[in-house]
Amino acid sequence: MGSTFSSKNGELRKMVKAKKWGKVRTFLSPSNKSGSLAPTEISHPKKNMKNLAYTGRHGIPTFIFLVKLDAPLDIIRAILDAVGGKKLLMQNNSSNMTCLQCSCEYGIAVEKIRMLVDYGGIELILSKDSHNRTCLHTASMYGVSVETVQLLVDLGGRELLFTKYDFGTCLHYACLLGASIDIIRLLVTNAGGGKELLMSKNTIGALPAQAPDSAYDAWTV
Repeated sequence: MGSTFSSKNGELRKMVKAKKWGKVRTFLSPSNKSGSLAPTEISHPKKNMKNLAYTGRHGIPTFIFLVKLDAPLDIIRAILDAVGGKKLLMQNNSSNMTCLQCSCEYGIAVEKIRMLVDYGGIELILSKDSHNRTCLHTASMYGVSVETVQLLVDLGGRELLFTKYDFGTCLHYACLLGASIDIIRLLVTNAGGGKELLMSKNTIGALPAQAPDSAYDAWTV
């Protein structure tokens, strides 16, 4: 979902990309004086929905920028409560990635990840991008916290754990891109992947163990 350009669309987008969070609060609520934004303070929710849905020239909604650039919790929560909720959360960028996948890519704190999945539910957790990657692929690729990976597998379960992209499962990605031993161990043991995940092959017939050697230490503990 996108929206046509207006000066307001561009104005909010510039504030978000510059991380001018005080100005973002004032833009959404001109009467805001407290320094913390409440849902009831946001003016013109429908107009702000268009501002936050605006995708710009590169197909990235302003709301995704806001989340992945680590906006304060009060801003994200107020927007979800008063403006868009799940409709904003399920927006995609040009690669069909949601704000959850982008947040995992940028290493956003687990508290914010938890808030996104609380609002978005299982539909958000299991959503896939244009390459069939899930949020767990992204989290495993970019080395987010163990707590974030644990949260995602607890909620997404087996379906999330075993979803394959062309290169393979989340474990293939964790091994290929050098995720920590703790994350690899979690996927194999704590998350219940076990031997089935270890022996899962990608489209070219490669096992996770044929990724970089950083994986072996976890598998032999």
